[in-house]
Amino acid sequence: MKKKTAALLLGAAAVLACAQAVPAEETETEVVAEAAEETPETEAQPRPDYKASDYVTLGDYTGLSVTVDTSVSELEIDARVRTNLQMAGLESEELTEGTVQSGDVANIDYVGKKDDVAFEGGTAEGFDLEIGSNTFIEGFEDGLIGVAIGETVDLPLTFPENYHAEDLAGADVVFTVTVNSVKRPQELTDDLVSELTDGAVTSVAAYRSQVMDELIQEKKDNIDNTANAYIYQLITQNSTIDGYPEDVISYDAQMMKDYYEEYAAEYGMEFADFLASFLGMTQEQFEAETITYAQSAIAQELYMNAIAEVESLELTDEEYAERGAAFAKDYGYETLEELEAAYGADAVRTAIQQDKVMEFLRENNEIIEQTGDEAETETESETETGVIE
Repeated sequence: MKKKTAALLLGAAAVLACAQAVPAEETETEVVAEAAEETPETEAQPRPDYKASDYVTLGDYTGLSVTVDTSVSELEIDARVRTNLQMAGLESEELTEGTVQSGDVANIDYVGKKDDVAFEGGTAEGFDLEIGSNTFIEGFEDGLIGVAIGETVDLPLTFPENYHAEDLAGADVVFTVTVNSVKRPQELTDDLVSELTDGAVTSVAAYRSQVMDELIQEKKDNIDNTANAYIYQLITQNSTIDGYPEDVISYDAQMMKDYYEEYAAEYGMEFADFLASFLGMTQEQFEAETITYAQSAIAQELYMNAIAEVESLELTDEEYAERGAAFAKDYGYETLEELEAAYGADAVRTAIQQDKVMEFLRENNEIIEQTGDEAETETESETETGVIE
């Protein structure tokens, strides 16, 4: 049975572990991401049961107030305009002369050397790098600002002390970089707006106003999810986790280990070699990380299940079947059984249980919608009764 939930859970951990990998034509993160798309088939034992209220001291979770800001900033409009232009193939123009600026996408060749010897993973050709994205180590992207198209420069840099590859951690290196070409975001004009909208909108002002309206509507449509996040934040502030169900933590950690062991086998690698190559960890570090990650992942479940126990909100079989059918359709499955087959019955039940609890919390807390000028007069803050963003 393919467990996509495990793939998502463990894939997130892998991305965190590989976040500072040396850029290359195919990075370690990409290898793990490709593997996550082909999750090995596993048949897990049932997850142990536990009583959440044994591990959580609940504070106030009803009678609270949260404010949801549905206003839209100019920066949000700018970001959506860029996305729309990109999707239409109109975002950038390719320059044949000039110098690299922040925000440009520079196509580069580079070779990284330590002690005049090229190091593994530090060489690529035709790499598209957004200047200012902080994709590469500190100093790399800033060092390209002002470099002319066609020019080659040497960038003396230092890897972070905590870099995952021990031979590069804290090391002084030199990257030799050639700027092949540059793409730069186009300036939004009336003509470009007309092209983008097939003549439906003909001015920049009208187009930005239309984008603003779309963003506001999206926030209004998503107000429940935003309120859920704010309410949950208040619950975590008011409540404490006193401990964790160790058998569940061990179960979740073992699932993570099993998952990666199967991929190591698919790659024909020893597990320790797989961890070192793809995650930059020893087996001891990995096993410690699985416990930490399992505890972090179960925190929301503990809070929600504790409230369910106190308020008698546990799912009946009838509710599970009814809500599960709706969940299945929301996720593109014909039946609850298909959803369970894809994600695992335990994960589906947990998600539906939490959805029921969040529904109760929205009904028993005040949700204030703040828009336009109201939002501009407020500063971002956290109070005893709400969260304003």
